[in-house]
Amino acid sequence: MSSINEIKITHFLSGHASEEEANEILQWKNESQENRKTFQEMETAYNVSEIIMNPEKYDANESYLKISSNNINEEHGSFQINLRHVIGYAAAILVTASLTVFTSNYFTPKHPDVNQVVYNSIETSSGAKSLVTLEDGTKIWLNAHSKLIYPNRFVGGQRIVKLEGEGYFEVAKEKTRPFRVETSGLSINVLGTTFNLKSYPEEGLIETTLIEGEIVLNKIIEGQEDQNLLRLKPNQKATFVKKDGLLLNDEIHAANIPVTEIEQRSSEKLVIAEIADLEPVVAWKDDRMVFKNETFESIAVKLGRRYNARFDFIDKEVKQYRFSGVFEEISIDQALKALQFASQFNFEINQDVITIKK
Repeated sequence: MSSINEIKITHFLSGHASEEEANEILQWKNESQENRKTFQEMETAYNVSEIIMNPEKYDANESYLKISSNNINEEHGSFQINLRHVIGYAAAILVTASLTVFTSNYFTPKHPDVNQVVYNSIETSSGAKSLVTLEDGTKIWLNAHSKLIYPNRFVGGQRIVKLEGEGYFEVAKEKTRPFRVETSGLSINVLGTTFNLKSYPEEGLIETTLIEGEIVLNKIIEGQEDQNLLRLKPNQKATFVKKDGLLLNDEIHAANIPVTEIEQRSSEKLVIAEIADLEPVVAWKDDRMVFKNETFESIAVKLGRRYNARFDFIDKEVKQYRFSGVFEEISIDQALKALQFASQFNFEINQDVITIKK
């Protein structure tokens, strides 16, 4: 394998390679069809082995548990939490959470053409998370209950992937080949950019938050890009309100949807907002959960995805309790007990169902 060996490729796939090392790997890979084939085989083997053997460590940025202390302060009916470096049960939950990888490689013949484009599909279950490195060097973090479809190599004038759920993208710069993400009737077009995209099919919103670079949002109608909706600048969030899907009270307020349109949304709507603090949007990729003055209802959705749980609110007014805080590497039981410092409520955990009441 010339100067490139399995250790170097694994280092690259895990996200730990420097920019110089990454360029070396990509240059080597593009030198020959044999190199590309070797890289693709190693990429598939790495993804499958990491997902099956170490689902709790599949994010390369979180390779080990941290140990320290915690500090909780209560103030004005809400609380500020900094539960850092605590050994909890989240890792154990993630160990048992399944992360299924479906790959269309089984559709290829015994002696496949190395030039053939093969589409892979990676799907994370609730309570799991993954990191995917594409053949161009683009890195994509997938949040829980998300699905990414991508080719083993990009051909033509565009690099196209499809997403359902939530993903954090660090797109490799290529001036001659734009990168496009397609999701739920929208496409996001970029060159070299960092952004977060949340587009769960069952939810009524698609949220695109730009961290660095520039992106263009287009509407997809009957499979074709039809309407150039807008260009986003860094620290801006575009919220696309769909005609259907679940909307939380926090989201209704943020999207400025009139009360008369809540029950029956007859038209789509696009809302642009400046984001002063990006941490609550992107913290999930580093196994942290940050919320600031959020309702319990909104927090429960995030907790449910992270811990593979379903919340049942017996007393509906408890949904409107508001909290601010940070959760990091703690169990669902510890998280709920921390919330109880700010507001009085009771909870009961029965397998994957959490009942909340006064």
